[in-house]
Amino acid sequence: MPSAYESARSRLTLLLIFVVATVFLSQLGSYGLLEPDEGRYAEIAREMAAPDASWLVPRLNGIAHFQKPPLVYWLTTICVKWFGAHEFAVRLPSALAAIATLLMSMGITRRLFPKADEMAARCTLIVLASSPLFLFLGRTLTPDMLMTAWITGAIYCLVRCRGKNDYGARHRHHRWGWAFFVCIGFGFLTKGPVAFLVPIAAAIAYRFTLRRAQAAFVHREQLHLPWFCGILLSMAIGLSWFVAVAIDQPDLLGYFLKYELLDRFTSGNHGRSRPMWFFIPVLLAGFLPWTFFALSSLPVAWRARGGAEFGLFVGWIVVPFVVLSLSGSKLPTYVLPLFPGLAVALGAHMAPRAVAFSLPQKLLAAATLLIIAAVPVVAPTLLDEPTPTLPVFALVVAGIAVVAAAAWLILSRKRTSALVTLSLGGIALLLWSSYPSQVSSWNNLLEQQACVRSLAVRISQEKAQLSSEAVRVIACEIRAHGLAFYLDDIVEITRSEADIVLLPTNLDRRLPVIHERPKSVATLPCGKSERGLDTVLFVVTRLHRFERDFAARGWTIMHRAGDFVLLRR
Repeated sequence: MPSAYESARSRLTLLLIFVVATVFLSQLGSYGLLEPDEGRYAEIAREMAAPDASWLVPRLNGIAHFQKPPLVYWLTTICVKWFGAHEFAVRLPSALAAIATLLMSMGITRRLFPKADEMAARCTLIVLASSPLFLFLGRTLTPDMLMTAWITGAIYCLVRCRGKNDYGARHRHHRWGWAFFVCIGFGFLTKGPVAFLVPIAAAIAYRFTLRRAQAAFVHREQLHLPWFCGILLSMAIGLSWFVAVAIDQPDLLGYFLKYELLDRFTSGNHGRSRPMWFFIPVLLAGFLPWTFFALSSLPVAWRARGGAEFGLFVGWIVVPFVVLSLSGSKLPTYVLPLFPGLAVALGAHMAPRAVAFSLPQKLLAAATLLIIAAVPVVAPTLLDEPTPTLPVFALVVAGIAVVAAAAWLILSRKRTSALVTLSLGGIALLLWSSYPSQVSSWNNLLEQQACVRSLAVRISQEKAQLSSEAVRVIACEIRAHGLAFYLDDIVEITRSEADIVLLPTNLDRRLPVIHERPKSVATLPCGKSERGLDTVLFVVTRLHRFERDFAARGWTIMHRAGDFVLLRR
């Protein structure tokens, strides 16, 4: 039976997991869908949830959409069917994937560093959960967090494959080898080739350093991976959807191989070309406040490069980082699968009680906490009409708590880095968790990423007051599919934003009206429709487009959300 001390440790770990899970699951619906990604994925799930919709062919605003594999659409659609079409439902898969990633990262820490005590797993949990990029994407509808969960699951299976080279060990660990490749396959079905890159690179590097580290032992350990059959299994799972739709539409094969695979990595055709150093500031900012501690840990990690774990982290973090930096397509979210590896390495390093933090590290961490706490206060003053977003009492209490915590971090001389880690991470996590309640008041600062829910509400209110049934809503040169999501209907669009991969057929029953140019939208006549009803036009476009094409033709702005404006003539 476990001792009272071990039971207390387990309860403390469970309490920490419960608090972190609560942060990720709370306030998921407190702000609207951010454009363009959340609006796009939510609208595809809403259309897929229709009774007569196809789950094989995702549709965006009525048009077949083949740009991403469908697993994230399927999971989001299930949540929409169960809970309804709203923000909490569509963000739930990402939140659950984030929690699963946190738990698997703790499991990896326990397997790799069994002598580091349970405190290493807790440090891993709090470091990863309080990293702003991980926390933000864990509450955002994109495929990135779900793919990160599959990649982390593959790494967890990889470390479980490690065992002695005898029949009993091979039999016990072989099933984890199969699970490793299953996770890779589902990761590919979520977002594509990165799900192969990270786990395979980690497995090769881990196997190499494991053999070198254990070369002196007769019964050395190895990774029990069914490489040939496992890769075939991963490809069967990951390519299943691509093969199914390509059989039905052979023209898609060239589109998948060239445009979505080769061009994405070798060219800037997707409009995401960035300099090679692009991901360096993303990692530095996205891993705050742990960046300063991670940088100081690099020399320690290099001195320990003879261990097998060093190879795992090189394959998990360094190799993918280099490959992604050389890629022709770059977005900040691409480095998310590296964050669990960083958290595991840093958590194991910070857990021992003998490790002490330097004064510069404490000063930088304290300054980061103060900046995080100050943003909700400063941001509203940047708006045209500042509005209070937090009660004054809450601001005072939070300010006192942060200043006290910062002073404690700076003045503490105890060599208890684990306690400092948990305290710093807990404060940062609570400060970050206050941001969702403020996002709605910052909407106008988000420009093209702003939520268009307020525009859809205004259109619905206007439609309710109109006796006419001939109401047309047109999205003019914008990628804001949240408009269709909130209106619960497809909207008219311009051709440059149509994303037509295959020409529509007679079987496509709910296709939108597609306008050739913004000027053709600006010159649309108001008057009687074919059924003799008055036609009312609502156009959502960007502010500069209104000034260029619409202002001189009698259109007026009814409402604004970020860089988007609602027009009526």
